[in-house]
Amino acid sequence: MMRMIMLLLCMLVAVPTVSVAAAQTRPDYRIVIDNKELVLDNPPYLHAGTTMVPFRPLFTRLGLEVTWNAKSKQITASNGERKIVLTIGSRKATINGVEQVMPLAPVVQGGVTYVPLRFVGDASGGDVELYGDGLNVVWVLSAKQNELFSAIIMKDLREAERLLAIGADPTVMIGPLGPEGFLFADDSIPMIELFLKYGMDVNYFAPEWWGQSLLQNAVSNGRPEIVEFLLEAGADPELAVQDGWTPLMYAHYWRNEIESGYTHIIDESMTPTVEDYDAIIVLLEGAINKIKEQSAT
Repeated sequence: MMRMIMLLLCMLVAVPTVSVAAAQTRPDYRIVIDNKELVLDNPPYLHAGTTMVPFRPLFTRLGLEVTWNAKSKQITASNGERKIVLTIGSRKATINGVEQVMPLAPVVQGGVTYVPLRFVGDASGGDVELYGDGLNVVWVLSAKQNELFSAIIMKDLREAERLLAIGADPTVMIGPLGPEGFLFADDSIPMIELFLKYGMDVNYFAPEWWGQSLLQNAVSNGRPEIVEFLLEAGADPELAVQDGWTPLMYAHYWRNEIESGYTHIIDESMTPTVEDYDAIIVLLEGAINKIKEQSAT
């Protein structure tokens, strides 16, 4: 699901094919899991095109509980929904009892056990993407973040609430260039209500990639009903994000674009109207005037 959406929105960065020698080398990219870089005491390495990572910090960051059986030399990792069993020296692994073959076997090197990053990330229910072209990062979403993104896309409120309740975060970016998961809920007040219920700041935006807040996203998408809801929920009508634009500036810009003939790039029927933006402008100006009146008293 994640790969399909990112391709559709043309946000996935192309990665050139790289020939990797059979000998071990140090990767020149960072590993980021759920927006946070994976800092390792023992560095990862590349072997035959596979990134090998110390197993315990990786599993922990992916939300997996780990046990080690010294007699069988097996690592068992589980998160309640998945059980992964790996054996040192064997390429065979089981995921919920189903056998799969890994690109490389787990190995012990310098007293540290290493496992293949992409296999483990995918097996845990997460998503792993390599971004090149100067970004040089492996971007990993844990299972709960990957599933939350899917629930937002599918407008599955029950699943979204289950994931939010166990700590999934709608502000986690789905790639190094964004966007955050919450920006895909632009037409669903019930989904946004869930985000706020579970602690999301109504004025949050990501400065790392010039992101938008919920309000600016609703304005850009021409959703007056969402704008009204967010203003009542405490969204700041004068908030300027990284590009310096306020919601009102976005509203006037997109009103002019629509008046000039702009249509939605994916589905023309989803194109907002000039009247939508007129309503949004009235809402924003009213909220701004209310703030000024309160400040004057």
